[in-house]
Amino acid sequence: MEHFDRTLRDSVAQKDRIPGVQAPLRRFFARELDLLCCSAAWGAFLALVCGVGVRSGGWLLWASNVAVPLMLMLLFEPLLLHLSGTTPGKWVLGLRVTDPEGGLLSFSDALSRTGRVIVSGMGLEIFPFSLIRRWKSCRTCDEGKELPWEKNSMLSLRDEKPFRAAAYVFLGAAILGLLFFFVAEAGMPRHMGELTVAQFGDNFNRLARFYGFDFSYGGFKAVLDENGLWTKKNGEGTAYLPDTAIGDSVPTLVFREDGRGVSEVSFRYESSGLVPSDCRREMEITVLSFACARKGFGLFSKGRKELLSAIETHPFESFEYSHGGITVRCAVDYSGYFLIGGRALVSDDRAGEKRNCTVAFSVGRTE
Repeated sequence: MEHFDRTLRDSVAQKDRIPGVQAPLRRFFARELDLLCCSAAWGAFLALVCGVGVRSGGWLLWASNVAVPLMLMLLFEPLLLHLSGTTPGKWVLGLRVTDPEGGLLSFSDALSRTGRVIVSGMGLEIFPFSLIRRWKSCRTCDEGKELPWEKNSMLSLRDEKPFRAAAYVFLGAAILGLLFFFVAEAGMPRHMGELTVAQFGDNFNRLARFYGFDFSYGGFKAVLDENGLWTKKNGEGTAYLPDTAIGDSVPTLVFREDGRGVSEVSFRYESSGLVPSDCRREMEITVLSFACARKGFGLFSKGRKELLSAIETHPFESFEYSHGGITVRCAVDYSGYFLIGGRALVSDDRAGEKRNCTVAFSVGRTE
């Protein structure tokens, strides 16, 4: 009799279940938006907290960009499903996940579901396995078959109103826009306004790392110390002058200070080597660290764009640019070289003269 009652209750529960939906494309795009949210959160953290820029690379960073968003999804999605039955992607597309009786999933069931989705549905984001698993999951769903993670859950669709597609595009664009803003903001100086030499050095080192610029002199990678002098990146030793046997001098930074702080930063570079440097990287990071710490050179300002453009478009050319109380000067002089493609100097042995290239650069405030 008890077995009959339990069978009857199960039969009634089966009839009362919320009808499941397939909607393979809707589910696919919902999942991708959820993954985008996690990837954007991780990207913003790397940029704002860790100072990792767009030009950073390496297998460890690549692996973290794959693994961490999946870990975030495994951490937060079960909690959202347990508490609300939906996620950002599912919510905007009108989808909801419940247990077979229409109630909210237990946290353990939600965790199991998300774990199976990540492994069986997304292939752990390992290319090309991830593409294969997505295609097979969409095909299985389209055929009306049960997916591996649906054993203790039911998917329902609230409605198919047209505005959901537009809302999806808007939300995706907003997430990407925020990520772009955070990454761009991370490329601005940490210390703003009037700077001490130590603050300038901290700006310089952080921005050089963010933009993927390594400064190497005499076979050593170098950073600025608190006095604005080049020192070995590994911290061994104090300021130093590397071996100049190859004919290149070190563009040692010189600081002019007044009662308000650093008023000018300059350096001079000389070379008699076969291929001298245009010092463009040193110029760019110096300008970003000093000028862009001031008003009028903000993230989207005309002054910032024009100042960096002046450096970019004048390799091995003298130029001067003034804006917002900041003046940048670059004087270039060379002999015994010829310019290739407007971008590089190479030794001209036919010139019959001694090679010499000099770059004198300065950026300072004029008010």
